[in-house]
Amino acid sequence: MNTNHKKAMTLVELLLATTLIGIVMLGVIAVTTAIKQFQLSGADMNISAMQITGALKRIARDASIAVNYPNSPGTIIDAGSNSVSFRQDQDSDLLTQADAIWVIYTDGSDGNPQTIHRCQQNAPNSDPDFGNECSPANAQFIINKVVAFTPAFDATTGLFTVAVTTRNDPNKPFHPTKNPEFQLSTDIRSYY
Repeated sequence: MNTNHKKAMTLVELLLATTLIGIVMLGVIAVTTAIKQFQLSGADMNISAMQITGALKRIARDASIAVNYPNSPGTIIDAGSNSVSFRQDQDSDLLTQADAIWVIYTDGSDGNPQTIHRCQQNAPNSDPDFGNECSPANAQFIINKVVAFTPAFDATTGLFTVAVTTRNDPNKPFHPTKNPEFQLSTDIRSYY
């Protein structure tokens, strides 16, 4: 009887243990990668939310002070170009329109339909010129990565609605973690 018999792991047992450890490590790496990607997409969504909020606040401010004159609305939407314009009075005299300007928001004025720009146009006695409203030289950049810019105005109620949708890469389809989409809309009532 041999009492010095030592138990050791066989080669098969070592291979099996190594395989199980490898499978567990692959799972840990996959979960870690998914968490990191989710964190990055959350950060991107926060940035998009802040950008859209800032853009809509700017548009809402201009819409809220739009001035209507008899037979001449203070808000005009050009559906063909997704542009919207607001007439603004430059002084406190709302009865004269000689000092009025048009503030125009448009997407794609720089040839890139994924941006929204703002510009001003001096045309107090006429409607805004949507054909040449915001050349890149005189336009102010508002927001990029825009998938949709949808202005709408109900002249009977004076309610202006605008919705903006952005995506990290507007050229790629929506994906909840790889290419999240953020949409925000607001309603503004014009009192003039």
